[in-house]
Amino acid sequence: MKRKTMTLVLCLLAALALVSVGFASWVISVDANETVNGNIKVEDVVDSRLKATITPSAPSIVFGTPDTTASTGWLTNTSIGKQVLEVKFTIVVTEGDQPYKGKAGNITASYKEGVVTYDSDGTTVKQITAVAEGTEGNYAKAEKAKYVTAMNLSAVTETETLGTYEVTFSVGWGEAFGNTNPYTYYNALKVEDEAENAKVALNGMYNFLQNCGFIITIRVTH
Repeated sequence: MKRKTMTLVLCLLAALALVSVGFASWVISVDANETVNGNIKVEDVVDSRLKATITPSAPSIVFGTPDTTASTGWLTNTSIGKQVLEVKFTIVVTEGDQPYKGKAGNITASYKEGVVTYDSDGTTVKQITAVAEGTEGNYAKAEKAKYVTAMNLSAVTETETLGTYEVTFSVGWGEAFGNTNPYTYYNALKVEDEAENAKVALNGMYNFLQNCGFIITIRVTH
């Protein structure tokens, strides 16, 4: 039987850039430092014999505040954005008008780091270009600086519904923040000891990630 292949490209456009989630800032006393956040845009590429839909269609990865914060503490975040470090995608594949009967092993997921280019307004994503092979991207540099953990894309798994699959993309805070949210990490320490360190680390992370993006590819085969 002739191999049928379809490629679905999930572009995490400006996944770690300051875009439509809203401006966010970390505040150390009277000193503000930008955090990073952003949107994920999902695009479908459809083979004439196979079709897929992917949800959620436009989630966000956000390096924002923890789910619970107190009114006290020397490090705060003025953003309304809560951290979202994991996105689970549901992929529904059909062949003709019937659910796709292939196993999860027929579906693979991969990712590349990219660089985001913006329109003239400075906020609308124009395109995302994969970092060239052999070139160290800014997310990789942020990981090396221990601001973030490695990107992770799970294996594709089947669900109880025929033709429906799931895959999860995730990132995390790095060792520079004790592998936890900076709000939690720094507020457990003394401001006189850590204020400058917090400023350097948060600004360093922002500078690395403000134009980062990701390209995730889902490939379905017979």
